[in-house]
Amino acid sequence: MIFEKQFDEICKLCDEILLSKNSTKEIIATSWLHVIREHSEFTNRYNVLFETKKNFFSLYLLKKLTLTILRIIKNFFFQKNQISFIGNYGQPDILIISHFLNINQTGKEEDFYFGHLPLELQKLNNNVVLGLINHTDENNKKIKSRWKIEPKIHRVIFGKNIKLKYELKIILDLLKNLIKINKLFYKSKGLKRNIYYQVKKELFSVDTINNLKIFYQVKELVKKHKPKIVMLIHEGHAHERIIFKSLREMDKNIKCVGYQHACIFKKQHSLKRNLSEDYNPDIILTSGEKPKKILEENFKKENVNIQQLGSHRFLKKKLLNFSIKENICLVIPEGLPKECKYLFDLTLMYSKKFKNMKFIWRLHPIITFEFLFKKKLIPNLIPKNIILSNNSLEEDIYNCKWALYRGTTAIFTAVANGVYPIYYNYNDTISTDPLYEVENRSSVKNINDLNIIFKNESNFLQIEKLNKSAEYCNKSFEKYNLKNLKEILNESKN
Repeated sequence: MIFEKQFDEICKLCDEILLSKNSTKEIIATSWLHVIREHSEFTNRYNVLFETKKNFFSLYLLKKLTLTILRIIKNFFFQKNQISFIGNYGQPDILIISHFLNINQTGKEEDFYFGHLPLELQKLNNNVVLGLINHTDENNKKIKSRWKIEPKIHRVIFGKNIKLKYELKIILDLLKNLIKINKLFYKSKGLKRNIYYQVKKELFSVDTINNLKIFYQVKELVKKHKPKIVMLIHEGHAHERIIFKSLREMDKNIKCVGYQHACIFKKQHSLKRNLSEDYNPDIILTSGEKPKKILEENFKKENVNIQQLGSHRFLKKKLLNFSIKENICLVIPEGLPKECKYLFDLTLMYSKKFKNMKFIWRLHPIITFEFLFKKKLIPNLIPKNIILSNNSLEEDIYNCKWALYRGTTAIFTAVANGVYPIYYNYNDTISTDPLYEVENRSSVKNINDLNIIFKNESNFLQIEKLNKSAEYCNKSFEKYNLKNLKEILNESKN
């Protein structure tokens, strides 16, 4: 369990390593060094820094190298799962790099992260291609076969395997960096020494190696197809920075664009952190006015242009009269199984003791109820007052007075449309509430806290206060405005 003071110190020391003169693309590719934000999903990986027990590093390294070499041999002879193309697109004006998280994404025109933006850009007479980093266990051949109709926006699926020469170069370069890190480890002390020790291990992690594979795949793709603009999600992950580096090594004239698509948390770190020029985007497009101001403040001394774009999460405001709505609470966890369990368990306990509320359980698109049932994270018998939703977010929002949440971006869309937010503080050492600046919200620790809010509806559902909260959230996720993007496109064509 990481506390706030420890979190701040880890951020500081990891940044020192990333920004030092000894930093290389292999160190930048080390995901562990990029502290994302305060959620336990990200901070738990740093618990090891405060443990006294240390494994024998030599044995760990031997095991990692053996497994890596065996995987390379297996892939070379048996699994040809390299980059795949869906459609024949020639030379694109814009390459958008997104993520493939679930087999159910196949056959859909809209992208999970960018929504209908690629289609809008194509309407402006641009040849647009959507690249997808495959995070699933499915091979590219199966993914490609699921696209029965050629998509309007052609796809590129980044494979798990790359050319043998690149695989061997990755291992050799990582070993060179290990020698460098090992020297720094012996020169350091305290927490920084512990960090260097962990970096030695993280250099050979699956995440680091996959990030370096993406580096070489992007290089090959850009060399062949020569896009003028490359746009990708800007969340602060290592692979984003590595892609920018890859692009600049191939062609410094390519416009590197990051897109901030999700809410910015109070302790969001790597998204707001500047690295050396080769690893920064030229432009960051934001989802609204509020994140634009936050990023302008953080990058004001750097040569990074911040522009507002908008978001597909925007829903036209439609506040209804609460007196004619049913007493329903929307439950919206993040796309993490344990987050589903936290929120769903709370509503199950509430339903056993109190009978005054209906709940709608809504899942993040990367998780299914079938998965939760299979993993026994929710019971087979669900109370009648709990509805498992298959509706659109818009439909669920318009049916509910309340929303129970933790760290989901969907809460902004709900509040922007007049729903009252209730944050569940589940033993948090650092709050992960994305609405930390909104006054008209509540925080609960148990079902009794929740019942007090539901019983005193008139104290919370006040239209004036709901409108003020809605205005705040609307500035975080605004309607698409392609004017700024058109200017970027015109500049790249000249």
